[in-house]
Amino acid sequence: MKILVVEDDRKIKTEVIDDVLASLGYENDWATNQQEALEMLGNNGYDLVLLDLQIPARSSSCAASSEFGKYLLRQIRDLKGHGNVPVVIMTGHHQDGLDMAADLIGMGVIDFISKPFPLKGRTLASVIEKTLQKYQKSKEAQPPKPEGTFTGGEMAFYPDRIELCGVKIFGSKTVASREMLKVLAETKSDGTYRNLGGDQIAEKMDAENGIGTVTGCARTIRRQTAQILKKHLNVEIGENDLLEHSDQGYRLNHRITVRFCDQPENSWGHNDNLRGQNSVPTDDLRGQKTDPINLGVSCRVKTRCLWILEELNKERKLRREDVEKDLNCSDKTAQRALDILRNDGLITFEGSKKTGFYRLMEKQKIR
Repeated sequence: MKILVVEDDRKIKTEVIDDVLASLGYENDWATNQQEALEMLGNNGYDLVLLDLQIPARSSSCAASSEFGKYLLRQIRDLKGHGNVPVVIMTGHHQDGLDMAADLIGMGVIDFISKPFPLKGRTLASVIEKTLQKYQKSKEAQPPKPEGTFTGGEMAFYPDRIELCGVKIFGSKTVASREMLKVLAETKSDGTYRNLGGDQIAEKMDAENGIGTVTGCARTIRRQTAQILKKHLNVEIGENDLLEHSDQGYRLNHRITVRFCDQPENSWGHNDNLRGQNSVPTDDLRGQKTDPINLGVSCRVKTRCLWILEELNKERKLRREDVEKDLNCSDKTAQRALDILRNDGLITFEGSKKTGFYRLMEKQKIR
């Protein structure tokens, strides 16, 4: 048996709860706030959750509130594969706990235990044992879930790709889909992903076709992710298991944890644009801190510029038509990115208008 303990009071956890669980022979993980608990639930399976309602939303230094515990409880119920895990509420606010009891039971709470924990009668150990026994009986009565069902995982953002559960789902040519996922990954409130309307996403993406681009990206994200996970992991992923959509807009499923990788695997090594920052340092280019793409343009435009620089650094002779085709963008969009780089002295056009091509300025090449 493995138990997740959500408790921000170190003394109670280490001096009381740990002793009880050790005596029962149960392993446990410890989360001190809502965000930590949600990440652990997304990555691990648990037989029971001991939840103190009065917890912080993020770091333990933040103010604790029973609202954050209730938010976590709702999120647990939304987690595929964790929705039926039994939850025991630990509360030191007895009257408040009783007042909330009806609502919490409706949200799936199995039992309550008061703090300080009683030393006899309904002790913490007896409540845990009783809850697990009840849960085990109900679990045995349920039909087994089909194998190969997606239960969440880590989404890793690299400058040139996105990986889900260690498998590349989008590469350098799917800029729009990567940008939409990045926008949603960075949109958080109290440690959870927040809904964004199509027009909001389009604005943050600098989408040429507005909501139409967002809708198309959503279809691509769902279809391509499902195909790739089925092919490489033999896992079935539902329509809303990665990207949820409702009347309130789009958001990432809470079973997805996000990691922005600090060490890109290409010669340019720019990752700041993936974090939504305004600067893309180019120390490697000129030997001094400059920012050729910090011209008030969107993150998506910066991404196109960096792709162009990477391709030219491979000594590829690019024309505007190549940028249009590879990045699946309009001629005006491709020309805009090229003009930004040329105006800043990073690239130059060589030859005639019909047969010429873009290349890196000699001083910019990296070997």
